[in-house]
Amino acid sequence: MQPIGMRAQDSLRLEKGYGVWSLEFAQAYTPAMAGLDRFIAFDKGEFIGREAALAERGARPAQRLVLLSIDAGDADVTGFEPVWQGTRKVGFVTSGAYGHYVEQSLALAYVDAAIAAEAPPISLHVVGERRAARILAEPPYDPQGRKLRG
Repeated sequence: MQPIGMRAQDSLRLEKGYGVWSLEFAQAYTPAMAGLDRFIAFDKGEFIGREAALAERGARPAQRLVLLSIDAGDADVTGFEPVWQGTRKVGFVTSGAYGHYVEQSLALAYVDAAIAAEAPPISLHVVGERRAARILAEPPYDPQGRKLRG
């Protein structure tokens, strides 16, 4: 183990599609939006937020957290850049960085649920220049998690 910088950490976590508290996970985003609802034990009895989680369980959230690969040049998104489908704003970036191992510009973003499901061509601005992006169905590094399990 060695100390590493925050940008190196961002690169590694985005290659796995991992979000972090205060960017991808915050009080403004529900567990279903963030894809964390699979970790809720609805059968465990009473807990804070149970009623809200149950209410959302039957309905599709308006937005979903997705991992993006961006056709970026020499810069990456950092957060809060809008995501576009044509001329329609369909979401926003929460964080981004270059994945050095997979050699891709990556970002996590909340996009409209229909966009997340269909994965159409989308774009976003990287330092003011519109760039093509695509929703990734799985993380580009170790998608099955075999390296984590040894």
